Amino acid sequence: MIKAAVLSAQKYTSLLPHCIYYGQDAAIMGWLRDHDVRIINRTSSFIDEIHATADNGNWTKAIATGAYLRLDIPIIEVEDEYVLYTDCDVLFTENFSAPEDRPEYFSAAPENEIDNWSFFNTGVMVINVPAMRGEMQRIRTETRGRLNGLWKTGRGTYDQGILNETFKDAWNRLNPIYNWKPYWGVNPDAKIIHFHGPKPAHIFKIISNNTDRIPSLYQNMVARSPVSMSHYLEVFDEFNTRNVQVMYRGFIDGFSVSGENLVIGGWICVNGRSVDGLKVYLNGCLAVCDSFVKIEREHVANKFNLSDTMLGFEVRVSVKQTKYPIHFSVFSSDARFRLPSSLGQDLTVAN
Repeated sequence: MIKAAVLSAQKYTSLLPHCIYYGQDAAIMGWLRDHDVRIINRTSSFIDEIHATADNGNWTKAIATGAYLRLDIPIIEVEDEYVLYTDCDVLFTENFSAPEDRPEYFSAAPENEIDNWSFFNTGVMVINVPAMRGEMQRIRTETRGRLNGLWKTGRGTYDQGILNETFKDAWNRLNPIYNWKPYWGVNPDAKIIHFHGPKPAHIFKIISNNTDRIPSLYQNMVARSPVSMSHYLEVFDEFNTRNVQVMYRGFIDGFSVSGENLVIGGWICVNGRSVDGLKVYLNGCLAVCDSFVKIEREHVANKFNLSDTMLGFEVRVSVKQTKYPIHFSVFSSDARFRLPSSLGQDLTVAN
């Protein structure tokens, strides 16, 4: 996902990406250098404390050695007073403008529930660098000897647990649009999408009913809003280097208005399953499909090497009760995955 984070940041923002990295040089490092990402090789200043711990069901040293690098940002950064930190599992959709209200220490958004400000997520933070630099010793003192037991406080594990414990009454609120979770629903105003929990590969498997070895926690998170999960999977695909047929099971590539009908054409991967229809939403509301016709799409099958697994279709939807312009979205019949459109994400049909 780090590639998508970098590519989206470079397309939509004026930010200069930096990557804090611990470990031996890996292939991804070459890709990052080729894309002008500054790599900061760093061993966590908490490394001795981390190595002194024992792994348990809620803590592993392998994860901690990477996660705790985030706490070293005030030590690493010596020029800027404020920095934006994000995990690597994010997408930028618009330019980032620093909030006018600068944080006393840092600002963050809620963890799981959008209206629960008692516990924050550290996947996206605006950090007051000199202020946090002055708090490093306090953080060490208050957490010494209990790094692998912070989860018992109910305030999180790893460095997120440290920050929630140490700054529980001293952090600023970051607008959730800067740390928007896909399971919160579709938000056109969201500026940073954070794939908190299930990543795109997990989401694709879950909405494709392939849940083998997928944690139940991830399945439950996708179940909270499968439509928005599918939507943000489509957003992710703009920066995904894999072929579209790997991430999706279909595509919309044609439309027209005929009388009181919107005619939508496309194809869908069926893999031997019967497909009797699709769900179409017009301006956010489920529409009435007047007809669903299966058609030959041999050139598409050949292009994507889909052979007998592909079904071409044409669906007619009544629009007589809908005002123009029309925004439409097409989903599988069980609404578990969305068919992206080659005609544009926010397609508008004007009268």
